[in-house]
Amino acid sequence: MKKLLRPFWRLFKFFVLKPAFDIKDTWFIWKLRNYKSVSLQKNNPLPLNDVQQKIVAGMKKDGIYITSIDELFPDSNYLEKLQSYGAGLKEKAVQNSTKTYWLDMWDVKAFPMDLGNPFLQIAMEEKVIGIANAYLGMYSKLHSLGLSETIPMTEGAPASQSQRWHRDTGNKKYVKMFIYLNNVDKGAGPFVFVKKSQPGGKWYKLFPQLNPYSEKSGRVEDSALENAVPKEDILECTGKAGTLVFADTVGLHKGSYSTTASRFASIITYFSEHSMEVGKRDRLVYPQGFEESITDCSEAVKFTTLV
Repeated sequence: MKKLLRPFWRLFKFFVLKPAFDIKDTWFIWKLRNYKSVSLQKNNPLPLNDVQQKIVAGMKKDGIYITSIDELFPDSNYLEKLQSYGAGLKEKAVQNSTKTYWLDMWDVKAFPMDLGNPFLQIAMEEKVIGIANAYLGMYSKLHSLGLSETIPMTEGAPASQSQRWHRDTGNKKYVKMFIYLNNVDKGAGPFVFVKKSQPGGKWYKLFPQLNPYSEKSGRVEDSALENAVPKEDILECTGKAGTLVFADTVGLHKGSYSTTASRFASIITYFSEHSMEVGKRDRLVYPQGFEESITDCSEAVKFTTLV
């Protein structure tokens, strides 16, 4: 039966779902769908200090900005807390079913909103949410929160999935914060990004965002990208433990594979309330009484965190 319906499903996607997505994905419709979020940011933005302003300005200029926990959270013990908590999860890590080159410390499709988890604590920090809101131009929603360790591969092994150049789809903008929990050099599989490939950037129209209902893969070969973009605009985000990378992953990016060491890192993602990404919010699992437990948080934090 499925084989009989497959041609009709492909026609439905091409003639109905694909053009409908293209209309909804215009800038005008995106802002219209998120009118409430835009108004909240305009009328009640979280204040930004000098460090936050530099991060937002860097993202607007290049699509990416690299800083550190020490710079954004001076005199905090966040790094030690995150490293200790993460190390305690390694014994129960599970190989990701799609991205087989890394181990997940928890189920990324059903993340428990446990306030005792320091990764959720930092994801709910006003300093981080303020950056996401200011860059997106609207109150943001927490999309996902992961913690993973890469599995070293043989040098020269074929890249797959997110190890290949691509743009994230379903939103006009994203904010991802990468937290490195160990030293990440070239051999540990750093995050790699094409500067100025974010919306409004020089390379924004190069290899454009994929319509998820098209027949294309959305992946770009290294040779094609390297022939189109000068080497100085391809940034390998190496750094010491405690490095923070803020990036708009609508921009061209990939995770290079580890060869000599693992990369132990958390990826926290924020996007618009009315996203068109499949499975956009059902991955967060709220325990009973969660909403009551954050009553003292600001309205921006509540908006970001709650469904």
